[in-house]
Formats: sequence, C-alpha cells, structure tokens
Amino acid sequence: MSFSKKQQGYYRPMVTAAWERHCQMNGIKPAPPFADDDERCRTWYEDELENATGKRTSKDCDMKRDFEEAMAHFESIVGEGTYWFERLYGADARRIAHNIRELCQEFDVDEDYMRRIARRAAGLGFDDPLPELHLFTYDQLRTIMGELKRFLRRGGRPHVRQWFQAPRGNFHRGGIRGGIAKSKQEHMPF
Repeated sequence: MSFSKKQQGYYRPMVTAAWERHCQMNGIKPAPPFADDDERCRTWYEDELENATGKRTSKDCDMKRDFEEAMAHFESIVGEGTYWFERLYGADARRIAHNIRELCQEFDVDEDYMRRIARRAAGLGFDDPLPELHLFTYDQLRTIMGELKRFLRRGGRPHVRQWFQAPRGNFHRGGIRGGIAKSKQEHMPF
C-alpha cells in the first residue's frame, strides 16, 4: 500500500526533523533526507523505519497502523512532543470501537446490546448503567467484538429471538428445557 498524500504531508517533515536531530546528536553534516546522493541518510531511514514497522520502505507500509507506528518512532527521535505516541497507544481500541459501530449499523444490531456485552466484559453488575464503548480498553473491546461476531454468526438479527428473549420456561443458556422436550415426552408411548 503506502501512505496517502495527506499522510506524506505529516510524515516527510517528521522524518526530516528526525534526520536533522540524528545528525546533530552524532556530529554529522546533514544532507536533505530522501536525497539519492546521500547513502547514509537512506540507510539510516530504512533502518529506523524497519525498527518501527518491520518494513524497509513506506511503500510496503499500511496506511493505518504502520503510519502511526512510524510517526511515533520518528517523533521519539526528534524528542519534541508525544502526540503520535499517544495516538498510537489508543489507535487499536479506536479502530475496534469504530468497527463495532459499523457492524451494528450494517446488520441493524442494537448498540445497547453491545453495551450490555461491554458491561459484562468489564465485570459490572446489571444495576450499573450501560457504559460507552469508547471508554473500554483494547482487550475489553476485543472481547466485545468477538461476542458481536458470534452473535451475527449464530443468526442474530433484529426480531430474531435469542435465548434471553424466549418465552419463559422454554429455553435456558445450556440448551432446551420445557416446551420442546415436554412435547416429545407427551408423544412417547411409555
């Protein structure tokens, strides 16, 4: 993939500042970064990008996670500010919360259902108010996302009765009880 044009507008100045800082700290006369005639800069850049993302060129990088990792890495070299590091720290959780909302809209799933799952994932009681998804940790949001996928895979759709919505006495969490089992027993001759 590669970074978008807008991302390059943030990325290249950050790499330039990081290269200048690297040269200043190591007593190197800086040449412009990304210059073809300076092999030192190119090698330094590729090594640093590989440290940050595991890739030696931005053409192989992902526009989402790799961009934020690279920006946070070069920002740490510059040593001024923590914007990209803070953004990287919460990026995965934001993406999961966004994906949960998209799936809820796509399959017309009630977001309150997801918030009830979130309440259970956080270990909150039934009397506690429903929490907001954006306040959860990455691991809690992964649990919620897994529950949502299971719900949809099992045929969960609006107006489809789930075990907790069935008439009382017919279903419970572990399987069938009452209604269907009794009707089979009534038709048995013994």
